[in-house]
Amino acid sequence: MKIHMEAVTLLSVLFATSSVLAATDVQQQDRQLKPKRSKKSKKTDAPTSTPTSTPTPLETDTLNLRVVLDADPIVLVPTTDGGFPSFIGSRSIISGDVFDLDPEREGEPLPFRYTQICTITEGTFPIFIERNNCDISLCLTAPLIGGCAFYKSGGNFPFTIGEPVPTVIATKTGGTGVLGFDTGPEFLTISSAGTASSSPSVVPSAFLDVDLTAILPRENIDRNVMLATTVPGFCPPEAGGDAACLNVEKAEIEEVIALLFNQLT
Repeated sequence: MKIHMEAVTLLSVLFATSSVLAATDVQQQDRQLKPKRSKKSKKTDAPTSTPTSTPTPLETDTLNLRVVLDADPIVLVPTTDGGFPSFIGSRSIISGDVFDLDPEREGEPLPFRYTQICTITEGTFPIFIERNNCDISLCLTAPLIGGCAFYKSGGNFPFTIGEPVPTVIATKTGGTGVLGFDTGPEFLTISSAGTASSSPSVVPSAFLDVDLTAILPRENIDRNVMLATTVPGFCPPEAGGDAACLNVEKAEIEEVIALLFNQLT
Protein backbone atom coordinates (compact mmCIF):
# COMPACT_ATOMS: atom_id res chain seq x y z
CA MET A 1 0.00 0.00 0.00
CA LYS A 2 1.42 3.47 -0.96
CA ILE A 3 2.09 5.71 2.02
CA HIS A 4 1.75 9.53 1.40
CA MET A 5 4.57 11.54 3.00
CA GLU A 6 3.64 14.58 5.00
CA ALA A 7 4.98 17.91 3.79
CA VAL A 8 8.24 18.83 5.44
CA THR A 9 8.24 22.30 7.10
CA LEU A 10 10.63 24.63 5.31
CA LEU A 11 13.45 26.26 7.16
CA SER A 12 12.45 29.50 8.79
CA VAL A 13 15.16 32.09 8.23
CA LEU A 14 15.41 35.13 10.49
CA PHE A 15 17.23 38.19 9.16
CA ALA A 16 18.19 41.26 11.16
CA THR A 17 19.17 44.37 9.22
CA SER A 18 20.28 47.77 10.68
CA SER A 19 20.66 49.74 7.47
CA VAL A 20 18.52 52.78 6.76
CA LEU A 21 18.20 53.64 3.06
CA ALA A 22 21.92 54.00 2.04
CA ALA A 23 23.32 51.77 4.74
CA THR A 24 24.29 48.34 3.31
CA ASP A 25 25.69 46.70 6.32
CA VAL A 26 24.01 43.35 6.78
CA GLN A 27 24.03 41.92 10.15
CA GLN A 28 24.87 38.28 10.60
CA GLN A 29 21.97 36.12 9.59
CA ASP A 30 20.70 33.91 12.26
CA ARG A 31 19.00 30.84 10.85
CA GLN A 32 16.98 28.79 13.13
CA LEU A 33 15.95 25.40 11.94
CA LYS A 34 12.66 24.07 13.03
CA PRO A 35 12.83 20.37 13.85
CA LYS A 36 11.06 18.00 11.42
CA ARG A 37 7.95 16.47 12.75
CA SER A 38 8.35 12.75 12.94
CA LYS A 39 6.40 10.86 10.30
CA LYS A 40 3.75 8.74 11.84
CA SER A 41 4.17 5.12 10.97
CA LYS A 42 1.03 3.62 9.50
CA LYS A 43 -0.29 0.66 11.31
CA THR A 44 -0.36 -2.51 9.29
CA ASP A 45 -2.49 -5.45 10.04
CA ALA A 46 -0.58 -8.32 11.58
CA PRO A 47 -0.37 -11.22 9.13
CA THR A 48 -2.92 -13.84 9.91
CA SER A 49 -1.68 -17.38 9.94
CA THR A 50 -3.57 -19.75 7.68
CA PRO A 51 -4.92 -22.60 9.75
CA THR A 52 -3.34 -25.90 8.84
CA SER A 53 -5.91 -28.44 7.84
CA THR A 54 -5.50 -31.96 9.08
CA PRO A 55 -5.12 -34.31 6.11
CA THR A 56 -7.88 -36.84 5.79
CA PRO A 57 -6.52 -40.35 6.39
CA LEU A 58 -6.67 -42.65 3.41
CA GLU A 59 -9.25 -45.37 3.62
CA THR A 60 -8.06 -48.85 2.70
CA ASP A 61 -9.48 -52.31 2.39
CA THR A 62 -7.39 -55.42 2.99
CA LEU A 63 -8.13 -59.01 1.98
CA ASN A 64 -6.24 -61.68 3.90
CA LEU A 65 -5.53 -64.56 1.54
CA ARG A 66 -3.68 -67.86 1.67
CA VAL A 67 -2.13 -69.31 -1.48
CA VAL A 68 -1.67 -73.09 -1.37
CA LEU A 69 1.02 -73.87 -3.91
CA ASP A 70 0.54 -76.61 -6.48
CA ALA A 71 4.02 -78.11 -6.12
CA ASP A 72 7.66 -77.22 -5.60
CA PRO A 73 8.80 -74.19 -7.61
CA ILE A 74 9.75 -74.73 -11.23
CA VAL A 75 13.31 -73.45 -11.64
CA LEU A 76 14.62 -72.30 -15.00
CA VAL A 77 18.40 -71.91 -15.20
CA PRO A 78 20.00 -70.12 -18.16
CA THR A 79 23.45 -71.01 -19.46
CA THR A 80 26.48 -68.84 -20.14
CA ASP A 81 28.23 -68.59 -23.48
CA GLY A 82 30.40 -71.48 -22.38
CA GLY A 83 27.38 -73.66 -21.73
CA PHE A 84 27.60 -73.52 -17.94
CA PRO A 85 24.55 -72.90 -15.73
CA SER A 86 24.17 -69.29 -14.61
CA PHE A 87 22.96 -68.43 -11.14
CA ILE A 88 22.23 -64.86 -12.23
CA GLY A 89 19.15 -64.88 -14.40
CA SER A 90 17.71 -68.04 -12.87
CA ARG A 91 13.94 -68.01 -12.51
CA SER A 92 11.52 -69.67 -10.16
CA ILE A 93 7.84 -70.10 -11.00
CA ILE A 94 5.16 -70.90 -8.44
CA SER A 95 1.37 -70.91 -8.64
CA GLY A 96 -1.54 -71.96 -6.50
CA ASP A 97 -5.17 -71.65 -5.54
CA VAL A 98 -6.39 -68.97 -3.17
CA PHE A 99 -8.31 -69.39 0.09
CA ASP A 100 -9.87 -66.90 2.46
CA LEU A 101 -7.84 -66.23 5.61
CA ASP A 102 -10.40 -63.97 7.30
CA PRO A 103 -11.23 -65.48 10.74
CA GLU A 104 -14.95 -65.56 9.92
CA ARG A 105 -14.46 -67.42 6.62
CA GLU A 106 -11.08 -69.07 7.07
CA GLY A 107 -10.38 -71.85 4.60
CA GLU A 108 -13.13 -71.02 2.12
CA PRO A 109 -11.90 -71.29 -1.49
CA LEU A 110 -11.96 -68.11 -3.56
CA PRO A 111 -12.14 -67.87 -7.37
CA PHE A 112 -8.58 -66.54 -7.69
CA ARG A 113 -5.40 -68.01 -9.15
CA TYR A 114 -1.98 -66.79 -7.99
CA THR A 115 1.18 -66.95 -10.12
CA GLN A 116 4.64 -65.62 -9.26
CA ILE A 117 7.75 -65.54 -11.43
CA CYS A 118 10.98 -64.32 -9.80
CA THR A 119 14.35 -63.70 -11.46
CA ILE A 120 17.68 -63.51 -9.62
CA THR A 121 19.53 -60.37 -10.70
CA GLU A 122 22.39 -60.40 -8.19
CA GLY A 123 23.73 -63.02 -5.82
CA THR A 124 26.43 -65.55 -5.01
CA PHE A 125 26.27 -69.12 -6.25
CA PRO A 126 24.93 -71.48 -5.05
CA ILE A 127 22.51 -70.28 -2.36
CA PHE A 128 22.69 -66.53 -1.63
CA ILE A 129 20.33 -64.13 -3.41
CA GLU A 130 21.02 -60.42 -3.01
CA ARG A 131 18.58 -58.88 -5.49
CA ASN A 132 15.69 -60.14 -7.56
CA ASN A 133 12.66 -59.06 -9.56
CA CYS A 134 9.23 -60.67 -9.27
CA ASP A 135 6.18 -60.50 -11.53
CA ILE A 136 2.93 -61.58 -9.89
CA SER A 137 -0.57 -62.07 -11.23
CA LEU A 138 -3.77 -62.57 -9.26
CA CYS A 139 -6.50 -63.67 -11.64
CA LEU A 140 -10.20 -63.77 -10.82
CA THR A 141 -12.29 -66.23 -12.83
CA ALA A 142 -15.91 -65.04 -12.75
CA PRO A 143 -18.56 -64.37 -15.42
CA LEU A 144 -18.67 -60.74 -16.61
CA ILE A 145 -16.23 -59.37 -14.00
CA GLY A 146 -13.25 -61.73 -14.22
CA GLY A 147 -9.75 -60.53 -15.05
CA CYS A 148 -6.22 -60.27 -13.70
CA ALA A 149 -4.31 -57.78 -11.59
CA PHE A 150 -0.56 -57.55 -12.16
CA TYR A 151 2.00 -56.67 -9.50
CA LYS A 152 5.75 -56.04 -9.44
CA SER A 153 8.43 -56.21 -6.77
CA GLY A 154 12.18 -55.97 -6.95
CA GLY A 155 15.39 -54.60 -5.52
CA ASN A 156 17.18 -55.71 -2.37
CA PHE A 157 16.23 -59.24 -1.36
CA PRO A 158 18.91 -60.69 0.96
CA PHE A 159 17.97 -64.33 1.18
CA THR A 160 19.87 -67.55 1.76
CA ILE A 161 18.11 -70.50 0.15
CA GLY A 162 16.87 -72.85 2.85
CA GLU A 163 16.23 -70.10 5.39
CA PRO A 164 12.93 -68.20 6.01
CA VAL A 165 11.94 -66.08 3.03
CA PRO A 166 11.77 -62.32 3.72
CA THR A 167 8.44 -60.50 3.45
CA VAL A 168 7.91 -58.98 0.00
CA ILE A 169 5.89 -55.92 -1.00
CA ALA A 170 4.57 -55.88 -4.57
CA THR A 171 2.80 -52.90 -6.15
CA LYS A 172 0.04 -53.09 -8.73
CA THR A 173 1.19 -52.15 -12.22
CA GLY A 174 -1.92 -52.90 -14.28
CA GLY A 175 -4.85 -55.20 -14.82
CA THR A 176 -7.65 -56.44 -17.06
CA GLY A 177 -11.40 -56.65 -16.78
CA VAL A 178 -14.01 -54.63 -14.92
CA LEU A 179 -12.29 -54.93 -11.53
CA GLY A 180 -8.67 -54.92 -12.67
CA PHE A 181 -8.29 -52.28 -15.39
CA ASP A 182 -7.20 -48.89 -14.03
CA THR A 183 -9.14 -49.24 -10.77
CA GLY A 184 -6.69 -47.52 -8.43
CA PRO A 185 -3.58 -48.35 -6.39
CA GLU A 186 -3.11 -51.70 -4.66
CA PHE A 187 -0.22 -53.59 -3.11
CA LEU A 188 0.48 -57.09 -1.88
CA THR A 189 2.30 -58.07 1.29
CA ILE A 190 3.62 -61.59 0.74
CA SER A 191 5.11 -63.87 3.39
CA SER A 192 6.04 -67.53 3.38
CA ALA A 193 4.37 -69.19 6.36
CA GLY A 194 4.88 -72.96 6.11
CA THR A 195 2.71 -75.81 4.87
CA ALA A 196 -1.04 -76.36 4.85
CA SER A 197 -3.70 -78.49 3.21
CA SER A 198 -6.91 -77.46 1.49
CA SER A 199 -8.68 -80.44 3.08
CA PRO A 200 -7.87 -83.24 5.58
CA SER A 201 -7.50 -85.75 2.74
CA VAL A 202 -4.97 -83.71 0.79
CA VAL A 203 -1.23 -83.91 1.45
CA PRO A 204 -0.05 -80.59 2.95
CA SER A 205 1.57 -78.18 0.51
CA ALA A 206 3.69 -75.09 0.98
CA PHE A 207 1.70 -71.89 1.17
CA LEU A 208 2.04 -68.13 1.09
CA ASP A 209 0.08 -65.64 3.12
CA VAL A 210 -0.87 -62.71 0.90
CA ASP A 211 -2.50 -59.51 2.13
CA LEU A 212 -4.08 -57.50 -0.69
CA THR A 213 -4.52 -53.85 0.27
CA ALA A 214 -6.52 -51.50 -1.96
CA ILE A 215 -6.80 -47.73 -1.58
CA LEU A 216 -10.47 -46.71 -1.50
CA PRO A 217 -12.59 -45.71 -3.23
CA ARG A 218 -11.94 -48.03 -6.12
CA GLU A 219 -11.77 -46.03 -9.31
CA ASN A 220 -13.41 -46.25 -12.73
CA ILE A 221 -15.55 -49.34 -12.11
CA ASP A 222 -18.66 -47.69 -13.62
CA ARG A 223 -16.61 -46.76 -16.69
CA ASN A 224 -15.26 -50.30 -16.95
CA VAL A 225 -18.77 -51.74 -16.83
CA MET A 226 -19.63 -49.55 -19.81
CA LEU A 227 -16.49 -50.67 -21.64
CA ALA A 228 -17.24 -54.33 -20.97
CA THR A 229 -20.73 -54.08 -22.46
CA THR A 230 -19.87 -51.92 -25.50
CA VAL A 231 -16.22 -52.27 -26.53
CA PRO A 232 -15.11 -55.51 -28.25
CA GLY A 233 -11.97 -57.01 -26.74
CA PHE A 234 -12.30 -55.40 -23.31
CA CYS A 235 -13.62 -58.51 -21.53
CA PRO A 236 -10.76 -60.98 -20.89
CA PRO A 237 -11.12 -64.79 -21.01
CA GLU A 238 -11.51 -64.90 -17.21
CA ALA A 239 -14.81 -63.00 -17.64
CA GLY A 240 -16.03 -65.07 -20.61
CA GLY A 241 -14.79 -62.75 -23.35
CA ASP A 242 -16.93 -60.69 -25.68
CA ALA A 243 -19.55 -63.43 -25.99
CA ALA A 244 -20.38 -63.02 -22.31
CA CYS A 245 -20.04 -59.26 -21.89
CA LEU A 246 -21.18 -57.38 -24.98
CA ASN A 247 -24.70 -55.95 -24.86
CA VAL A 248 -25.26 -57.18 -21.29
CA GLU A 249 -27.34 -54.86 -19.11
CA LYS A 250 -25.28 -52.71 -16.77
CA ALA A 251 -27.44 -53.75 -13.81
CA GLU A 252 -26.54 -57.40 -14.36
CA ILE A 253 -22.81 -56.73 -14.05
CA GLU A 254 -23.35 -54.50 -11.03
CA GLU A 255 -25.25 -57.32 -9.34
CA VAL A 256 -22.37 -59.74 -9.91
CA ILE A 257 -19.91 -57.19 -8.48
CA ALA A 258 -22.07 -56.76 -5.38
CA LEU A 259 -22.23 -60.51 -4.85
CA LEU A 260 -18.44 -60.80 -5.03
CA PHE A 261 -17.85 -57.94 -2.61
CA ASN A 262 -20.36 -59.42 -0.20
CA GLN A 263 -18.43 -62.68 -0.34
CA LEU A 264 -15.14 -60.93 0.43
CA THR A 265 -16.33 -58.61 3.21
